[in-house]
Amino acid sequence: MAPSVGDLRTISLFSRCSDAELGELASLFVEMPTAAPGQDQVLFDIGQPADSMFLLTDGSAVLESPDDELHFLYPPALLGELGALTGVPRSTKVTVRDATCYRVDALGWQQFLFEHQGFGCLLYTSPSPRDGLLS
Repeated sequence: MAPSVGDLRTISLFSRCSDAELGELASLFVEMPTAAPGQDQVLFDIGQPADSMFLLTDGSAVLESPDDELHFLYPPALLGELGALTGVPRSTKVTVRDATCYRVDALGWQQFLFEHQGFGCLLYTSPSPRDGLLS
């Protein structure tokens, strides 16, 4: 199952994209297995390869930086999108709880942006409120 176009549209990074673009992007995502209710699930950790990005549509996420600074995110939230684009190893640890998450591999994300260069330009001009925490 994939996230809906509506799920993606609520993310500011994608707000100016067409329904057709969002539908194609949504088709790249795969729902992830989830941890038992109330248990944490690590999506990625500091230093790991950035081989995918994630979309959180339910639950919560905690981003932990190397200096133990914490940031709390709630749906909808895109996680690891810049790392998946650039290949730079993860700079934060992300843990989710009671989450519904979707994953797209980095190659799929990069190929999508290559095939939809106008979409990539929209992303380039839409800074994230989490600048510096995205890998």
